[in-house]
Amino acid sequence: MPRTVHTHRFLGSRRGCYAAFWYPPDLQGAPAADDPVRAGPGYREGLVGGTVRRRGAAACTTQVLSADIAANYVNALRRLFIVEEQPAWAPHLRSRYAVRTSSKLHFVDPALAAAITGTSAERLMQDLDTAGLWFESQVVQHLRTFAELRGGRVYHYRDKSGKEADAVVEFDDGHWAAFEVKLGQRQIAKAQDSLAAFVADIDTRRTPAPVFTAVVTADGPTMKLSDGVLTFPLRALCP
Repeated sequence: MPRTVHTHRFLGSRRGCYAAFWYPPDLQGAPAADDPVRAGPGYREGLVGGTVRRRGAAACTTQVLSADIAANYVNALRRLFIVEEQPAWAPHLRSRYAVRTSSKLHFVDPALAAAITGTSAERLMQDLDTAGLWFESQVVQHLRTFAELRGGRVYHYRDKSGKEADAVVEFDDGHWAAFEVKLGQRQIAKAQDSLAAFVADIDTRRTPAPVFTAVVTADGPTMKLSDGVLTFPLRALCP
């Protein structure tokens, strides 16, 4: 834990915001030599806020900081166990579409995102796009907890044709499963189609077929769908 805590105005105005307890001098230690004005507290706060909203280091930093400084700040967040990477998965494919190799960034506790931005539950429900991003981070956090206990890792997948999987859990023996994350039940069918397109592109002569595919929802049912895809709510990921 950091020895001292420095809070700034954006945190000081959030009463009871426990995010204030991890905004320490460690983050200020990231070098700002090439642009000390832009790399001041306001831009450090902007970097954290950008990570909240976009979950990707490149997306949230390239407009305000140089790549080197941005990387240093993201590394500082990582050292403080504020964010974790979700690396890209690279299976063997039938198609020749390029697979994106950049990692996603997730807050280790998605509640930090709401704390930093001062977002109430009522306000969040008016912005379902943001709610969906934060919910995905929560699902990834739960999947990582279960997978790592059994020697597995959690990846994401996206290629340039748009095929994607929000999470891929893979174990050392090559067994894997793919997950799509959706807030509501009405999005389950869309997630099924996305998973089917993704799996169809896997070269099963070189990468085994998934053990299962699943759609994780906020409040949907637990059941096996007609095409064999499982669906269950986040609360099913419990000990």
